[in-house]
Amino acid sequence: MGCPIYEDLSVLCPHEFACGDFLITDNHMPAMTGLEFVQAQEQRGCKGIVHNKAVMSACWTDNELKLANCLGCKVFKKPFNIAEINMWLDEREKRIPLGRKLDDLGSLLDVTI
Repeated sequence: MGCPIYEDLSVLCPHEFACGDFLITDNHMPAMTGLEFVQAQEQRGCKGIVHNKAVMSACWTDNELKLANCLGCKVFKKPFNIAEINMWLDEREKRIPLGRKLDDLGSLLDVTI
């Protein structure tokens, strides 16, 4: 199970706290682009830190780059350098407020077979 907002654009974020501290997504996904997903999260009450979201793609249009900038997303162009991503993660991790709570998603991860 993934983000409920990705699953259904009509829902509000059901979580009290953020699901995680970072989001790295591809811009080309089956249901929507990564930028559309970040935009939907913002509009639907996602608790994630907006500036801790990154979108990657092999090709970017000028409009997509402008939207990414407006959304505060980091853009990674494929093929990307993993060291660049690690540096971005390290730098962003330092900005996470101490005592930040994350939602307990344990029940979402339980799978009954």
